[in-house]
Amino acid sequence: MALCCLLLEACVAAERGKVIVFLATQDSVDFEHALFSSVLGVMLEDTDKRIDFVRLHGEMTQHDRAEVFNRFREATSGVLFTTDVASRGIDVPQVDLIVQCCVPLRPEEYVHRAGRTARIGAKGKVVLLLFPSEVGFLDVLAQRNIQLDQMDLKGVLSKVFAIKSHILEARTDPGQKLKTMEDFVTALQLIFESEVYKETALQEMAKKGFLSHICSYASYPRAMRHVVSFKALHLGHLAKAYCLRETPSALGAQWAANLPQDAPGRRFGRSNTRFGPSDRRGKQHRPPVKRMKISEYDSGLVASKRKRKKHVPSD
Repeated sequence: MALCCLLLEACVAAERGKVIVFLATQDSVDFEHALFSSVLGVMLEDTDKRIDFVRLHGEMTQHDRAEVFNRFREATSGVLFTTDVASRGIDVPQVDLIVQCCVPLRPEEYVHRAGRTARIGAKGKVVLLLFPSEVGFLDVLAQRNIQLDQMDLKGVLSKVFAIKSHILEARTDPGQKLKTMEDFVTALQLIFESEVYKETALQEMAKKGFLSHICSYASYPRAMRHVVSFKALHLGHLAKAYCLRETPSALGAQWAANLPQDAPGRRFGRSNTRFGPSDRRGKQHRPPVKRMKISEYDSGLVASKRKRKKHVPSD
């Protein structure tokens, strides 16, 4: 719910605002765009606090990208969900906040993403959301003289809590008491989860986003593997971030069951690694040859060994 509260603070509590949200994969972009459009978009539709949600990734045509940029520029309050395809070469004025929801492939990418805000001397803010297993990236940035301050989320929550009547009036039980910020955040989480499980299409998008986020870890260069270790990632927390209630092992089993036996991606979801074809720069990064089985989403994550056939010499 950290992302939701940041968007509400930037676009609702501040009366107006423009936000760019960087995500790991195209599936994540599609899911977050659909989720926030169907929850916050509907909640604020009949108020004077409307937010225009748009999305951008490398699979879109140049014409569609141009339409997205024009819509985002003209919006009073807008949120653009994107992959790193938008980290360079675009100029959107008056972007108030950049939210990075995944560790960049390289430290330089953090700077390129951050450069989308505070254009032409204007003020802007950059927030980097990390899982506990990813905080080592702060040391990587520090080695390049980039120092980040830890954000007090309570300050954000207090501003959002003050406008809760605009958000939850139509989506919560009239008898439900939201006396504390914790009550408010819990109510928001339940609303988002209920929306995901109410719509089958949205639930499938959540699962695809979750699994593609896991697969994105394979695209990091070797120098970054100590920061973004798949084995250290808490898959339960990641599933919660995608508003999923199933266990990670159950999600992995569902995904594998829907693939043909001879599918190249059956043992590793390589069809949607970190970026789409147009989102990459330079050489295309391939997943490692040694791939992980879907059963490794369970605890332990021990790579299974392929049995070798014994060679029997012919007579």
